[in-house]
Amino acid sequence: MARKAFDPLVSKRRVFFIELYPDSESYNCDSLLKTVESFPEYAYILHDMDVKVETGELKKPHYHCVVRTNPSLLSTILNKFPGLTSNFIEVSHEFKWCLRYLLHLDDSEKFQYSADLIHHNIVDINLYLRVQPEWFFVNEMINLRLDGQSWKDIFNFSCRNSCYDVFRRNLGIITLVTGNDEFRVCSEFIEVSNDFVDSPFE
Repeated sequence: MARKAFDPLVSKRRVFFIELYPDSESYNCDSLLKTVESFPEYAYILHDMDVKVETGELKKPHYHCVVRTNPSLLSTILNKFPGLTSNFIEVSHEFKWCLRYLLHLDDSEKFQYSADLIHHNIVDINLYLRVQPEWFFVNEMINLRLDGQSWKDIFNFSCRNSCYDVFRRNLGIITLVTGNDEFRVCSEFIEVSNDFVDSPFE
């Protein structure tokens, strides 16, 4: 059976990408930012260093906002933002991409904003904003173990660098050079760690 085409007017989605302008005359930007902050999960940032490709001039300052909520119609979300027109709200399928776009992380030709500028309530946002690829952290943890660091040291490294999910997913690779008994010991440590560390990817 052919998959039905997505229709934003009748299909519900959880992630919405919103653009707001501080100088808008049709709405109060500060008031709508408060609305953004009313969602279960939100993040927004002011883009004031974006450049027009054609002229090299700075674009008007604007906010990019990401919200994740219960499955909702686009019209339902739009009704929460009086004065905003539908062309400034996009339905998104990818929460991670939206968050990374706030900083232009995946587009090096655009101005790279600092994560410190993001206003948000997302506990694990650093997991989405990692700059280094997964193999980088795996290699770092392997080197720590080869240098004689304990599993607790490696666990602490993964927590400090927001890569505990990488630690768990790549346990087999990290322990490959030390044999099955090493794998068993580390697996037991992981089971204990899970009692007080939740992975957002489960």
